[in-house]
Parts: sequence; structure tokens; C-alpha cells
Amino acid sequence: MELIPKIKAYYLLRWSCAILLPLVLFSCDDIFVKDITSETVTLIAPCDSCVISTRNITLSWEEIEGIEEYEVIIVSPDFTRIEQVVLDSITQATNYNVQLVTGNYQWKVIARNYKGEIESKHYSFTIDSLISLENEIVELITPIDGFATNIDSATFKWKKVVKATVYNLEVRGESEIGTLVYKDESFNNLELKVTLSNEGVFYWGVQAANDSELPTLFTWRNYIYDNTAPSQPSLINPPNNSIIADFPLLFEWQDGLHEVLSSEIDSLYIKGRIFSGDSVFYSYGINALNYSLDTLGKGSYSWFVRTIDAAGNNSSSATSNTFSIN
Repeated sequence: MELIPKIKAYYLLRWSCAILLPLVLFSCDDIFVKDITSETVTLIAPCDSCVISTRNITLSWEEIEGIEEYEVIIVSPDFTRIEQVVLDSITQATNYNVQLVTGNYQWKVIARNYKGEIESKHYSFTIDSLISLENEIVELITPIDGFATNIDSATFKWKKVVKATVYNLEVRGESEIGTLVYKDESFNNLELKVTLSNEGVFYWGVQAANDSELPTLFTWRNYIYDNTAPSQPSLINPPNNSIIADFPLLFEWQDGLHEVLSSEIDSLYIKGRIFSGDSVFYSYGINALNYSLDTLGKGSYSWFVRTIDAAGNNSSSATSNTFSIN
């Protein structure tokens, strides 16, 4: 069958469902959702009975067509004698990252869609108690990767690494190998407050160490300190004192020229008094430099645009343009 007839047949069947649904005792989902009862959830890694020399595990399994979600479950030590449910999480991906302590575990995946669910086999694995420190990974907590702020200080936090006795923290400019901005070594806290003297894009990283083994590699995250307000936008259309006769009405403006450290979004504000005497106010958050309105009541209006960036800085109050609709 050619592609176009297939598409036509699909939409014809969908249309038939919509018409006949009130008359029958099944739904369109019963037709279009795949029956998965004959499928198998195949686990990939960790393999059954694996001994793993790292606490940072990536669980992975094969994708099944027609699945809406996967439930990932890890227990300790196994499903026949559960002492602890370590993980029970829903995902639409076919992998899941988790950090575990030394011990014995079993895991499984349950795949679901509208028609039912299927369950994988149970795979066992062991986190080796002889893991060397250099194979560990420091798990960072906050700030999240890409966090932007207009405050000059930040408290960096991370999770405890079992064999570590001290931690080293670095803050670098622009990249993980950029200019060293801040460094603190051999402290045993799991957080540290740092004040930055200049704005910029930074990378902060933490390394775990002890007296007898090689340290971990640094784990890095991106961080933005931006204390500069965006420039005032320039209004383009409709021009000041204009009379609007036709719709749609297109509002256009130009953002000011300035160095952008964190992402920005514009807000369009429209204030007016319609002929009934009532005052009106509209605001629209826009990730663009224009916005179209299909209708506005007859009356007199003013409009302006203000920019806010991801760090929380606002542009100055913009000059407003006026227009009227007769």
C-alpha cells in the first residue's frame, strides 16, 4: 500500500472511532495501543551476577515499541528477602543512573502501556567492597548544572564519598580547564560557600581524596553569575500615536545590545481604557521579538516591553508607545 492511502485509512479509522465510540463498548485506544503481552523486557546492564567496581551504575534495557513507561526497581539483597527497596522510579528512557553503596542487589524493569504490563527477569549484581577511591565519582547536589543567579555568593554542595576523608573544590572560568578563580583543599565538609568578585560563566568541581589512595577525578558543573540588567528594548511597531484599523495587530521590538550571560525572555505589557470606560491590562511572556493579537476592544492603549534574564535581572522600564483603535 502506498503511503498516502495508508495515511487516509488511518484517519478514516480514527474518524470512525470518534463517531461510533458512544455506540460501542470499546475505545479507540483498544485499537491503536499495541498488545505487549507477547513481548519480553530484556535487561542489558549490569549483567546477571556481575561484580562491579564502581558505585555509579547505569541500568539499561532494550526498548520495546508501544511502551508508555518503564518502572525500574532495585532491592537489597534480592526479591525473595527484601530488606530495602533502594529504587522504585518511573521513566520513559531505556536507561537509569543511580549511585549505590557496597552490597548485594537485584533489579528488574516493568514495561507498561494502556493495555497492560510485562516484567523482566531479576538480575543480581554486587558492588565490590574493595573499590578504589580513584574509581569513585563525586555526586554534586547544588547548584544544578547551568544555574544562573544575580547573587555573588553560592553554596556548593555534594554527597559523601564513602572512602574519602577530605575534598578539594575548584572554581574555573569558562570551562573545566579555564582560569582558576577559586581553590580550597583538604576540608572535610560536604558544602562550601564561595563569593565571586566578577560576573561570568564558571565551572565548579569537587574531588574526593584520602591519605592512602589516588583521588577521584573532579566532577564538574556549569554556573553563571550575572548581575547586569538587560538593556531596554526598542519599540518598533505599532509606532507611537498610531491608529489601528486592521487586525491581526503585530507588536515588534528590538532587544538592546549588551553581553548576554544568561538566557532572556521578554514580556509584552498592554494597558488601555476601552470606550466603555473600563481599564484593561494584558501581559504576555514571549521568547521572541514579536507578538500578534487577533483582537482588542476599541479604545486608547499604551504598550511597552521589559526583558528579564535567567539570573533574575530586569531591564529598566521601557519607554511606551501609544495607539488607538476606533
